[in-house]
Amino acid sequence: MKRIIRVAIVLGMLLLSYVGYVAGSIAWYGECTLTASTHLVRDADINTHNKADSKTKTKTKTKTKIRTNTAPLADAAIVLGAAVWDGQPSPVFEERINHGIWLYQHHKVKTLIFTGGVGAGDTQSEAQVAKAYAIAHGVPASAILQEGRSKYTRENLRFIQPVIVEAGVQTVLIVSDPLHMKRAMRMATDFGLQAKPSPTPTTRYQSVKAKAKMLWSETKYYLGYVWFG
Repeated sequence: MKRIIRVAIVLGMLLLSYVGYVAGSIAWYGECTLTASTHLVRDADINTHNKADSKTKTKTKTKTKIRTNTAPLADAAIVLGAAVWDGQPSPVFEERINHGIWLYQHHKVKTLIFTGGVGAGDTQSEAQVAKAYAIAHGVPASAILQEGRSKYTRENLRFIQPVIVEAGVQTVLIVSDPLHMKRAMRMATDFGLQAKPSPTPTTRYQSVKAKAKMLWSETKYYLGYVWFG
């Protein structure tokens, strides 16, 4: 019995160490890629400001960094889908779309690729909402591709592959939140995409509690993907 307990303790410690390593690497990856591919922000985004959460009616901070123009080049940027609220991008999704628009406007990519299906209670797909938003902000429809069936990150990247092949896209930038980049890039690599990370330069996850919650969520989903596919 004592031997079983010892083995259980050792295995538990190894598991905790592995989870800690993954959590730390996710945090490091987000910060590293944020630094590596940051850029000069729009004038309206220079100041830190509060955005009201339309669902919870609570305020969350969005921190914006002043960046240098060092984003990598690619044929297209894949903007991973996120929630849509009442036909408009949620704050998280809006930041991803804005980053994609910046990449296009500053000639880092020639094409924007929006992903995401129709959520519960919605009438438009995330990709459709993102496309309309981008067009309203000066991106021509001819420079936009979309995929409107996916529900999760893995589906975002899997369902977009036929679109990429048909369009002749060779290299892509993956656009998402910093702490989401490690999992997204792992999946992109597994799907054979020639991808580089381009995380959003702003994030709603500023408090220790919010960061810890996001980090735990990403660690859980990352481990689930690595272990079970």
